[in-house]
Amino acid sequence: MTELEHQANYAGAPDDLPSDNLMSMIDLSGQAGNDSLRAVRTLIETEPIFVWAHLPTGCAALEAFAFGRWLAECPLSRDTRVKRGLLMRLDDAK
Repeated sequence: MTELEHQANYAGAPDDLPSDNLMSMIDLSGQAGNDSLRAVRTLIETEPIFVWAHLPTGCAALEAFAFGRWLAECPLSRDTRVKRGLLMRLDDAK
C-alpha cells in the first residue's frame, strides 16, 4: 500500500502515523470479529442451548467484520482511506 510511504504528508503530531493506525484498526476489527464468532460457536455448542444469546454476539461479529471491510476496501485513494481511519477514531472517542 502506498499509504505507508506517504503518511508523513498528513499534518499532525510527529508520532501520529495515520496509515499505521489504520492498519492496526483493520487488524483489531478482524480479531474482534473472530473472537465474537468463537463466542457464538461456544453459545451454540453448550447445553442447554441458549435461544437468544447468540444474536448480539453474532451482530458484534458482523459489525466488526463490516468495519474492517469498510476500512480496507479497495481501490480507495490514499486520502479517502486516511479519512475513514480518522472517522473511526472519532467514532471511538464518543
